[in-house]
Amino acid sequence: MNVALNPCLVPLLILNRAHSIQYQATVNKLNHAVKALERSRASLSIKLKVLQLVTYNQIIYGTKFATWPLHLYHKLDDIFTKIVKSMTQNMRSYRTALIYTEKEDMGLGIKQLSTAIQEA
Repeated sequence: MNVALNPCLVPLLILNRAHSIQYQATVNKLNHAVKALERSRASLSIKLKVLQLVTYNQIIYGTKFATWPLHLYHKLDDIFTKIVKSMTQNMRSYRTALIYTEKEDMGLGIKQLSTAIQEA
């Protein structure tokens, strides 16, 4: 049996597949950058700065025009939060809000990745 696809749905299928490929590439890029930082012998403050100044900008550049659902951006935030908690040697129960709170308010002063992408 030969099933014909609705021509109106074909672009949507291609679009969804392209978005999933781009999202997976972004996650892989983030994981690769994290593994490189974990292997480096730099201090914690240097690693956090590299994560913020280099990795953030690479991810933002690659996702600036992406039109993903908000929950995918939050998944990127979750990956980033796990990374920062691991690097700062905090437990999983450490409050996520403290990571993204300003330094003046006793937080780490890191901007949330999803917020940075949305503002770009």
